[in-house]
Amino acid sequence: MSVFMQRDGSITTAATDSRPVRATTPAEAARVLLDGIPNPIFDALKPVLIGEHHVSLPALDDDGREHVRKVNVPWVVQKQIIAAALRAIADGGDDE
Repeated sequence: MSVFMQRDGSITTAATDSRPVRATTPAEAARVLLDGIPNPIFDALKPVLIGEHHVSLPALDDDGREHVRKVNVPWVVQKQIIAAALRAIADGGDDE
């Protein structure tokens, strides 16, 4: 069986011999995605995730009053989080 990542980030499988195609486990899919980093899933996720996550940080204004400042999580950090999640799935995922 061969596993193919499509340009849209989806994964397809195809039999390369007479064996039947079996379902791809999450761990196998995560390994395929990790092997292809950088890969198209980041291009597909970027417009959805940019500006979606933020961290609230305490800050002082010019008068010394405290307020909360929302700081967007940078895209490079979000990519690192996605890659770490894929590694966790690939390393700890159930292959059966």
